[in-house]
Amino acid sequence: MTCDDVRPQLLHYQRGQLSTLHRKDIRVHLQACPACAHEVTADALLTQTLERHLPQHAAPLGFKRRLAA
Repeated sequence: MTCDDVRPQLLHYQRGQLSTLHRKDIRVHLQACPACAHEVTADALLTQTLERHLPQHAAPLGFKRRLAA
């Protein structure tokens, strides 16, 4: 895999939304590519910072019910 193949998939990789095979291919690339590995680290830090500092609001009950239906 090249950086152009990997970079658009990094968020999905972090969230565990890729197949096992695809995750393995990206992991192999990250072990050999410091630039892409840095992107994963930067994205993870940004996600953690946003989750800590942005307000959390509960979904309205009506919305929860529509999702459950």
